[in-house]
Amino acid sequence: MPLSSFQKNFQRLPIPRQLLLQSVGLMALACLVLSLGAALMMKRHLEDELQSTAQEEAGNRLDLVDIHLRSLEEEVLRIARHTIRLSQDHQELHSALIVDLMLHRESRGLIFTNQQGLITSTSSNDMQIINPDHLQEVLQNGSIHRSFHATPGKYILIVPVKDGEALVGAIIAHFDFISVLQQFFQRKTSLHYSFEQKGRIFFPVLETDQTTPTAGELLVYQTPLMQELGINCRFQPYEAGFKRPLHKILILLLIISVALITLAVALSVALAHHISQPLQDLTQKLIQGEEDFVPQNASNEIAVLTDAIEFQQKKAQASLTDLEKSKDEALKATQTKSEFLANMSHEIRAPMNGVLGMAQLMRFTEMTAEQRKYVDAIIDAGDSLMSIINDILDFSKIEAGHFQIDFQDFDLKRCLQNTLQIFEVKAKEKGLDLILDMKDDLPLMIRGDDLRLRQILNNLISNAIKFTSHGKVVVHVQVKPQPEDKYNLSIAVQDTGIGIHKEDLGKLFKSFSQANSSITRKFGGTGLGLAISQALCEMMGGTIGVESSPGKGSTFYFNLIFEKAQSQESDEKEKRSEYSRNLRILVADDSDVNQMIVRTMFKKLGIRIDVASDGLEAIEMAAKTAYDLIYMDVHMPLKEGPEAARIILAENRFQPPPRIIALTADMFKDDHRKCYEAGMIDLVMKPLQLNDLKASLMKYGHRARGDRKSLQEAS
Repeated sequence: MPLSSFQKNFQRLPIPRQLLLQSVGLMALACLVLSLGAALMMKRHLEDELQSTAQEEAGNRLDLVDIHLRSLEEEVLRIARHTIRLSQDHQELHSALIVDLMLHRESRGLIFTNQQGLITSTSSNDMQIINPDHLQEVLQNGSIHRSFHATPGKYILIVPVKDGEALVGAIIAHFDFISVLQQFFQRKTSLHYSFEQKGRIFFPVLETDQTTPTAGELLVYQTPLMQELGINCRFQPYEAGFKRPLHKILILLLIISVALITLAVALSVALAHHISQPLQDLTQKLIQGEEDFVPQNASNEIAVLTDAIEFQQKKAQASLTDLEKSKDEALKATQTKSEFLANMSHEIRAPMNGVLGMAQLMRFTEMTAEQRKYVDAIIDAGDSLMSIINDILDFSKIEAGHFQIDFQDFDLKRCLQNTLQIFEVKAKEKGLDLILDMKDDLPLMIRGDDLRLRQILNNLISNAIKFTSHGKVVVHVQVKPQPEDKYNLSIAVQDTGIGIHKEDLGKLFKSFSQANSSITRKFGGTGLGLAISQALCEMMGGTIGVESSPGKGSTFYFNLIFEKAQSQESDEKEKRSEYSRNLRILVADDSDVNQMIVRTMFKKLGIRIDVASDGLEAIEMAAKTAYDLIYMDVHMPLKEGPEAARIILAENRFQPPPRIIALTADMFKDDHRKCYEAGMIDLVMKPLQLNDLKASLMKYGHRARGDRKSLQEAS
């Protein structure tokens, strides 16, 4: 039967039968594996045990051989001791000793020699066993000499005969070594053995027992006497001694396996219902309330459960599709929200540019004290409104994930000093001391986002001045070097203001939240400043926190990680250099109010300008006149600012080309990126401030190039 057909037929069986068959099969497999493992372990154990027993048996038998040979040697020595006392009157004693020795069936004879090695008497006809060199060695040294000849199988012993200390002769005895071995190794044994000398086997002579199978390792054993004679005994256990106990163990394991399989069958039958019932219950729960569920295969519980799970998976997939659709709609809504905020930013900033610009111009006219008070109120209210708009836009960008950190080298000390300089007037108006506490060893240049550092400081210092009526605001600055050319910048803004209760500290960094409603009513604010500051700190790899005591003041602190600047030379001198009054400047803006404001501001700065009302007019004017700087509004009719800038630079006939700076109310990075991609070198944000225009002139207008010639004239 093909495997696929068997699988289909098996799946059609009820769950209890499937469980029964699976349990029996698994148990049988487990028993087989366990039996094989146990058999292998027992085989190894039996081999070790058999080897140990064989070594012990061989040792015992060879020790008996050694003892027997030593006893024969003692007999010969006894004859040697009596030989010197033999005379013609005691010939019978000599014969009696020889007869006594010859009673040993291993003995093959004795040979007596005098001091010169000449034979005096013998009971042996085999004179070839005498080795003259060995005999002379014994007669000279008086030592016993033992040797073995494998071919005749004889053990030869040469013993000196002494009269007191004088050597008078020798006795040569030779024995049948094979007969000795037969006494001890032809008895019943579990070993296959062989004796060899110099690699040649001399016993057993007929190796009939080698047909019997052996097992285990081939072992070698020697007694001291055998080692002296150069004889090795090699032995190995017979396989029969190994198989019989192994067969008994395998039969026992088979009985245990059958018992376990029987137990598995009984347990499977008993537990089948307990396993099947929960599956049915789970299936009911999955399809409960699902009128449109129809099982495709109702042959058993597993099949129905599988259909139910697939049904739920399809529903989940449908839900996932709906979720993806909702996600796309949410992204589109976020994009729409961002576009709406960008448009609102531009639409609000455009009229605010007119309001604040005209109010700033009014400051330069002659006014009464009351009129100046009104103008200052307009400017303060406008600044507050712009601050709220900026906070809402920043929070929206952070929430949408569009906020980016720009890394560049900047002068840390100058950044801190310029930031505090902004608040000096406000602090002085409230009678507060604004103090910058920083060490002289601060690094001159570091790499990071100085704009976001200023934004965090602006929020904290602004809050400190807002909530402090008397005393001081101190900004503490510390920089600690870190590994890999990094710096840990720690800044704490400490005030002597109203302080914050402990239970209100948790609300501070939440969006649209302040310590309590009374503060909102008294001091105003959106409650976004600290939330934005916390988000900026986290984006720059830092943290922010607060410590406060009611009535004593608060300390807001934050830590940021900055990198070491590529160059430690500050560009402060260049940025603070005076601008030229001979600059040729073109301003392109479609708003009559903005034109009036820009013209008046540049007049205050001592520079006359040309004005274009749209992008096309700006292109025409730039083609005729060599301008040093062009201030280009981003949104204009006929030609947008970036497009007009791209055309001006592409069709330019003058060298060097004019520097184009964007005038924009857009706060989003994508809009700024379009300006830079068009060839613009910088941006000035609306509402326009006189100081911002002056800063751009000092940065890009320190030299006038009004006397430039066209490329055609130069050629």
